[in-house]
Amino acid sequence: MILTVKTGLSFSPCQITGFFSIHDAAKDPLKIGSTGAGVNLQQGVTTSVRISGASRTKLAISFNGKPLADPVVSRTVVQEHLERSSKTLRVNISHRGILPMGCGYGTSGAGALSLSLAVNEALGSHLSDIEAAQIAHKAEVKHMTGLGTVTSAFYGGMVIRTSAGAPGIAKVKKIIPPSSLRVVSGVFGPISTAGVLTDNGLRTRINLCG
Repeated sequence: MILTVKTGLSFSPCQITGFFSIHDAAKDPLKIGSTGAGVNLQQGVTTSVRISGASRTKLAISFNGKPLADPVVSRTVVQEHLERSSKTLRVNISHRGILPMGCGYGTSGAGALSLSLAVNEALGSHLSDIEAAQIAHKAEVKHMTGLGTVTSAFYGGMVIRTSAGAPGIAKVKKIIPPSSLRVVSGVFGPISTAGVLTDNGLRTRINLCG
């Protein structure tokens, strides 16, 4: 049991996807993903974790100070880390960011990636950054909240994904844009990524464009 409090802190950029094509036929979640292109932003999600010993595992997860009602992706990320460590712990997770959730900025993927890296740091695990990022990617794929967000966010800059998969598996081309480049965007309201990925009509249109 961990008797002292361990902490971890990490940041992941959010991103805007320009276009993409769905590749989710593989049985291995590490090979599921999308091809396409997007731009990572200076704004993103910062995640801090505090881990202490406990008689049973308990998670407390918030976004900008407010408890999340059903944080399935964050929960899945932490559970895989804890299964690897074989420990029962209390884990307090604080996600913070200024971009809205569910509006196409990849906040779920940024939250998953920053969380996995922060938990990896707090536990003192021997996972590489790529291995920690792969845990985040699998959680996104499992809950259909994203296919290529974690991979793009992991590499940063403007990313072209030429083959699908998690970080370390997907083939990507990274372009560093000039610092003077500005992105102007607006939102019309949230939309469910899972709803898009399970809508056959939308999938067909997405793949035709991507």
